[in-house]
Amino acid sequence: MTTIVKQYFFIGFFLILFTPVTSQWQLNQIAGDEGLSHQTVTSIIQDRSGYMWFGTYYGINKYDGYTMKQYNFAQSSYGLSSNVAHKLYEDNDGYMWAGTEAGLNRIAPDTGKIDVVLNNEVENRYVGKNILHQSNSGVFILATQKGIKFFKINNQGVLENEYFLDSYGDLALDNANLIPSINGQYWFLTPSAKVKLHQIEIYNGVNSPKLKITDTDYIQQLFDKGTVLDILEYPKNTIWVISNQLELLKIEMDNDLKVIESERILLQPTQRREFDVAHSTINMSVDKEGRIWIAGNKLFLNYDNESGEIIDYSTNNQLQSFVNTQDFREIFIDKSNILWLGTLNNGLYKMDLDNHTFYNSTELLSPKESLSLFNSPILSMCEDQNGDIWFGTQDGTIAVLDGNEMQKGFSKMLNLPSQYSYLNTIKETVGPRRLPEIKRLMRGKDGAIWVGAMNGLSKIDYNRQSRSFKIKTFDSIKDGSRNIYDNRVFAIEEDSKGDIWFGSWTNGLFKLSYNNQNGSYKTVNYKSSPKDTCSLTNNNIRDILEDDQGTIWVGTTNGLNRLKRSDTGNITFDRFQSDISNANSLSNDYVLDIFQAKDGSLYIGTYGGGLNRINYVDNSDLEFRQYSIENGLPSDVVYQIREDFEGNIWSMHIREISKLDPHTGIITYFEKKDGFNVEGFMDSSMEFTSSGTMICGGVNGFTFFHPNRITVNNREPQLAITDFKIFNESVTPNDVIEGNIILKEGINETEKIILPHHLNSFEFEFSSMHFSNPKKNKFKFILEGFDEKMQTSIGEERRFAAYTNVPAGNYTFKVYGSNSSGVWSTTPKEILITITPPWYATSVSILFFIVMAIVITYIIVNVRGNQIKLKNELKLESALHEKSAEINQMKLRFFTNISHELRTPLTLIIGPLQQIMQGSTDIQYLQRLNGIMYKNSTRLLRLINQLLDFRRAESGEINLVVEEGNLVTFVEEIYNAFEEIAIERHIEFTFKTEERTIDAWFDNDKIEKILYNLLSNAFKFTPPNRKIELILKKEIRDNRENAIIQVIDEGIGIANDELLNIFERFYQAKEESNVIQSGSGLGLAYSKHLTEIHKGSISISSALEKGTTCGISIPISKTVYEVDSILESQPKQYNFKFIKNEIKDFKSTIIPRPDTMDRVEHTKETATILIVEDNLDLREYLSNYFQNYYKVLSAPNGEEGLKIALEMGPDIIISDLMMPIMNGIEMCKLIKNDLNTSHIPVIILTAKAGLENEKEGLETGADEFVLKPFSIEVLRLRVNNILQTKQQWVEKFRTKSTSSSWKELSSKLDKEFLKKSLKIIKQNIDNPDYSVEKFSLEMGMSRSALFKKIKSITGQSTSEFIRTIRIKRASNLMKSGEYSITEVVFMVGFSDPKYFRTCFKKQFGKTPGNYIKTFRAKT
Repeated sequence: MTTIVKQYFFIGFFLILFTPVTSQWQLNQIAGDEGLSHQTVTSIIQDRSGYMWFGTYYGINKYDGYTMKQYNFAQSSYGLSSNVAHKLYEDNDGYMWAGTEAGLNRIAPDTGKIDVVLNNEVENRYVGKNILHQSNSGVFILATQKGIKFFKINNQGVLENEYFLDSYGDLALDNANLIPSINGQYWFLTPSAKVKLHQIEIYNGVNSPKLKITDTDYIQQLFDKGTVLDILEYPKNTIWVISNQLELLKIEMDNDLKVIESERILLQPTQRREFDVAHSTINMSVDKEGRIWIAGNKLFLNYDNESGEIIDYSTNNQLQSFVNTQDFREIFIDKSNILWLGTLNNGLYKMDLDNHTFYNSTELLSPKESLSLFNSPILSMCEDQNGDIWFGTQDGTIAVLDGNEMQKGFSKMLNLPSQYSYLNTIKETVGPRRLPEIKRLMRGKDGAIWVGAMNGLSKIDYNRQSRSFKIKTFDSIKDGSRNIYDNRVFAIEEDSKGDIWFGSWTNGLFKLSYNNQNGSYKTVNYKSSPKDTCSLTNNNIRDILEDDQGTIWVGTTNGLNRLKRSDTGNITFDRFQSDISNANSLSNDYVLDIFQAKDGSLYIGTYGGGLNRINYVDNSDLEFRQYSIENGLPSDVVYQIREDFEGNIWSMHIREISKLDPHTGIITYFEKKDGFNVEGFMDSSMEFTSSGTMICGGVNGFTFFHPNRITVNNREPQLAITDFKIFNESVTPNDVIEGNIILKEGINETEKIILPHHLNSFEFEFSSMHFSNPKKNKFKFILEGFDEKMQTSIGEERRFAAYTNVPAGNYTFKVYGSNSSGVWSTTPKEILITITPPWYATSVSILFFIVMAIVITYIIVNVRGNQIKLKNELKLESALHEKSAEINQMKLRFFTNISHELRTPLTLIIGPLQQIMQGSTDIQYLQRLNGIMYKNSTRLLRLINQLLDFRRAESGEINLVVEEGNLVTFVEEIYNAFEEIAIERHIEFTFKTEERTIDAWFDNDKIEKILYNLLSNAFKFTPPNRKIELILKKEIRDNRENAIIQVIDEGIGIANDELLNIFERFYQAKEESNVIQSGSGLGLAYSKHLTEIHKGSISISSALEKGTTCGISIPISKTVYEVDSILESQPKQYNFKFIKNEIKDFKSTIIPRPDTMDRVEHTKETATILIVEDNLDLREYLSNYFQNYYKVLSAPNGEEGLKIALEMGPDIIISDLMMPIMNGIEMCKLIKNDLNTSHIPVIILTAKAGLENEKEGLETGADEFVLKPFSIEVLRLRVNNILQTKQQWVEKFRTKSTSSSWKELSSKLDKEFLKKSLKIIKQNIDNPDYSVEKFSLEMGMSRSALFKKIKSITGQSTSEFIRTIRIKRASNLMKSGEYSITEVVFMVGFSDPKYFRTCFKKQFGKTPGNYIKTFRAKT
């Protein structure tokens, strides 16, 4: 024993228990804090709705389990006549009557209105101490010491009549004791009469009540001494009478009121002398089990009618001090078997007679013994191998309770005193004194008890037979740093190998290997390391557990740890901590307890996170199923966890005990009001014993119970709706709210409520009217038609249902209630609610609105229909107009193109003819002119024939003539005709067919013309170095043989929005302005007509910049065609005359021929003319003509013409308007907007007559607009005039240039160019070193480009242009007369006066001196 190094106390005792362990009847006080108006309670009653009513010395209280509504004295119809209330009674109509010092008060419970009767100042004034009754006939009865008063009232609560009887016949009615009978009559006791007990039936009489009295045959004296204080009937025809001497008389009778048995029962214990004093007040009540409860001054007991047992609670260890200080003035047992006690000075108490689950240590021990043993809180406990229970307390006491005797106490009901003995006490102290709290007790496999305390680890070996013990302390334990461990032990566990694991506070986890033989041991310490994620999460250990797989689990204040052993023996820890983002993580890092259930499930108790159950997922990861307050736990602090025999999980909280059914997830909990008296549970003080007892310890002792014998109150609650509010204002019957009476009776009796639409925000309050523990009562409610699902609430949090902005309609409000044990009402409380719609939403209004809507709709539809009809007519007219305009536009474009096609040949006929008529003698030239005229005459004839053919095809005047032939050979001939064009154009042209021969019936002429049109289009729109394919194949379509001929090109393609109109007459694709050769717009339309005449079809598909596929399908069977169309003559060779002639002309337009023009030599000063024309004949004709007068350049389209203009800078340009790739308008616009070419005059030749075309050309900057056909002589004169005008402007600029003369320039760019040039030169005019290079740099142009530009506008070189500006400036300065000639010389940038004189004379023809003299002479 001398090895003990720290101080603690150990007390072993055996408590040999023979006391009957009676479960705790828990009394709960209701006083001022709960709203009780006075501490003196005189009367208790429960009304038909379930409300409890309490009469006090300061008014009356109406209680629904949560709030007290008080009725007090007031000088109004809502005030009592006196605050002192003695007796309460509920009449047949539900009114509550209160007997007061100033008369009887009738309270309407729904409205609170109070009527007062029998309060007049006469001798028989009622002062409230007599009990009121009402017969079935409606007569009210008051039994007094002088007799019986009878009276009646009307519906307004006004007394109608009263009648007093002091005797009836020879029966005196004074000192009468009157109580209601179960059969609806009344028992009447007359102690002084011969017959002591009677039954009275009361009827209505004319002026007074009529009585029918039936005597019993009980004539014995009631009591030897003492007076009657209370009477009770239970069961029917059994009367219980109690005297002031605590004698209980039982009189049992049959239905004829003949006495079967009578018995006197002495309730007064002989050993209690205080009962020798007679009682002034004793009340009785019977519970649902048939026990009679009796209460009075310092008196509280019950009598079991079945067993005859009397339990006196004034001798109960728990209640003795309480009962002996109380004066009980009233006792009442309500519908749910709750016993109520009204006291003289301490308010109200209630006790649930069905809820007696828990037993308490204070019931086993006397108060003195309990205080001696458990004056310090219990912190830990465990059961040893003998079934004895060990307790460890905060002050270091270890107490042992004989478990066998405790179990006997559950069944024995002997009233013997408790016995205990202290076997030994050890108090040894070494070192500083401190409190050795017993934090953990654990039974080892060898039967020893391991103790974890604030001063370390100990082991107790206890010998039960000799009642001796020895203690082993472990004072040489070293931590990981080899320091002697001296610290608190909070957790102990023995593993399957017999090693002891214990957890310390701040020093981590220890493993102790103990040798029982020699007492030696060795330890290993595991600590947390911030740098090691495989170490413990924290060094503060709260619990340790080895599961059934041999895995060690460690709970710390910073998470859960799982110990892992590697194959090499290394120890690491898996960490499990709370993660807010993961709902399946540990709920809180502060772990208090780890427990494994029989099914292997692990449960974790936390400090603030509730309960966790560990689930293993497929990959062996852990998931934590969390249980918290939200799931039904009473607290999120779980000290310890245990499992009962049925697999339920019990948790000990701060002040509650909860039970989890792991199969259903349902949680129920118990608190102090349910029967235990432990003020607060502590740490590790929970144990489930081998005998099936659950023990929970804490402050002031422990409570224990059998989980499988829990008894709770299973009485169904009487649900009531307690209040109805509109916009947070309570509504009572007959209240007028905005002109509406909402309730005509109390809300609890109301079945239907009708609300106007503007009163659509309301609230219901409700109560279960079950008073065992109202704050645990639960509610389920729904407003059907508004809510989607049932809502739930708990009494202490919410017991109302509020709804706002409920729309008009019919609804049903339903609410269910439960008691504190979870027993629900079987039927809901229902109220139908109708919210009327506003006037505009009523049926009549809606019908009216519907009719009006129909009328208005009819009017609108009619008007709108007319509008739509008119709109459609206008739209149709507009569409027709647009279509007509579109057709007209197409016609206009067609005729414009046709006019171009006509005017160009006419130009080449008229022009040469004029030249011939002028009498040219050059034979070779005349022959060339004749050739031009003939060629264009034949072209004109073919064009006219084409128009006539199209017209004939459109009007159906063309006949079909089919004859048999080889279609492959026919198509191949056409292919050969185009082959030369393909070679010249550098186009890969191929003919493909899978058939060597196709014997077909077809019209040679129609197919020839169709294929020519398709192929010519392909060649027109396909640039060089691309492909064109001609494909022929045979297919079966619609059960007939067809020939399919397709032309596939890689040309420019056609936009999708244009494909729909491509076969319409006069239509041309918009992109045709950029093709190699434009057409007339008739080709495809003509081909479509010919194909349809041939009973075939034509189709086209295209994609921009990818190409076009156009094909025809024609039947080749003879049977398809009419007899009149078939030519049966012998096959002959087809000559292909049409295509040969067309190909010849097509080649001349699409393939450029070599230049054969004879060149004429010209001087350097001769002007250069650029001719841009796509028609080769016209271009050659113009070039041949104008080369006799100018240097001639030529280009086939606008793009080439623009390129030559930029490179060569011609003096004038003649351009056709309609050209491929780039037309004349586009070219002119680009030339006039380019500073390098904007000065070049442009003449537009066009076949498009009209002001708009001319305006478009002139707006782009064209200088002349010449209509085809034109006279070539007139054209030459126009060219000459433009060039002469340009030269005149140059001369004018040289001598007389002014700002007004610049306006004569046709180009805006030229004007801006000259303006900028003059500004720059004037800024540097006095600088003799200002050179052409500097000038070109400031102008932003190269020297050569600047030279060309200035030369074209002014006819001068750049240096001449600068010098001219200087000389002009000098002349102006000299004219001013302000400067001498020498000054002027230097002012205009000349450094040599002689050179200045020479230049001046060259420009003006005079020397500076003569120029001044001449000027002065003129002025």
